Amino acid sequence: MFKDKEDILLSFFDDLNGVYQEVFKLGSAIPDPLEQFKYTVRELYRSIDQVWELFIIMYEDYGTLDKDTLRQVLNMERETSNAIAQIIRGGQEQGRFYSGVDADVLAFDVVSLGHMWALKNSNRLRKWLSLEQYIEFHLQFFMALLKQGER
Repeated sequence: MFKDKEDILLSFFDDLNGVYQEVFKLGSAIPDPLEQFKYTVRELYRSIDQVWELFIIMYEDYGTLDKDTLRQVLNMERETSNAIAQIIRGGQEQGRFYSGVDADVLAFDVVSLGHMWALKNSNRLRKWLSLEQYIEFHLQFFMALLKQGER
């Protein structure tokens, strides 16, 4: 089925990317960009939590991937960040989010913090913080950035 480790890792990210695309599709039906953003973050982080052990393996083997496989993985990560950035820009265009926030940087942070849950969850994080607490804490953080013009 798989010819090597890279095929397995690429298959994992391809499957996860499919889950992400479904989250974005379902989220796009939510008309309010604030609620769409919250839904997307929650569901992406829950998806990551379901496969956190595979994330650890992926990150450990990241440096061993050949250039083509690494490019494909990075493209999938970029697609995810771009989709989140689009939600943020949509909220900015509608006046729901603060226009001074760089949508691309915040979207990258959203993805990175999701990955961090998976990478740190095996040792310390899960001992004192549940996934739902982690999600709510970060949603409050993101909302503070996105809604800063309302203070």
